[in-house]
Amino acid sequence: MNTHQDVESRINGHVRALSPEGKVGQLLHPALTFWDRRIPQQFLVDQIVQNQAGGAFMAGRSYGELRALAAEVQAASELPVIFSGDCECGASSAKEATKFGFAMALAAIEDLAEARRMAREVGGVTAEQSCAMGVRWSFAPVVDINRHPDNPISNTRTYGDDVERIIACSTAYLEGLQDNGVAATLKHFPGDGMDSRDQHVATSINGLGLAEW
Repeated sequence: MNTHQDVESRINGHVRALSPEGKVGQLLHPALTFWDRRIPQQFLVDQIVQNQAGGAFMAGRSYGELRALAAEVQAASELPVIFSGDCECGASSAKEATKFGFAMALAAIEDLAEARRMAREVGGVTAEQSCAMGVRWSFAPVVDINRHPDNPISNTRTYGDDVERIIACSTAYLEGLQDNGVAATLKHFPGDGMDSRDQHVATSINGLGLAEW
């Protein structure tokens, strides 16, 4: 049975054996798929393998396609690759995954204990379905504070504007993911939810004073 020290030693050995280019590659996390298929799929696969990327983002395909792509990359890579997805209330990487309501639907459950229970359950199902396609890292839950009603990005993807409810629901969802094999990443706080502009295409402004922020 491998101990923690054995695993750490083996990992350190792999890292030491990497070239400088390989070590840089391990920091990269490019997209393995694009929703509109505007970049040839084989090019994306080749770039990840050739640059020894440490991970890759997957979305917009069927379960079968994603599993096959993940297996192809893993088989051709010297080191294991971790695959990620936007697992917000559902394993959204795959087209046929179960579609749950956005985070605000969970937060709208009046009984906070029941909202937490449901958030944890949704997180668990999301994790199980994500693992089935090879996704082990979630860019979720969203923990922005929805302070601007016209915000085009956070909006219904948030657990609302009540801080305690956001903490309770997002923590439960995070636990559901991580207890079922998916590493969770909180996003985008403190970056979104304070402006009416889309941060993907424009610079947004957080007008709060430092103390309130």
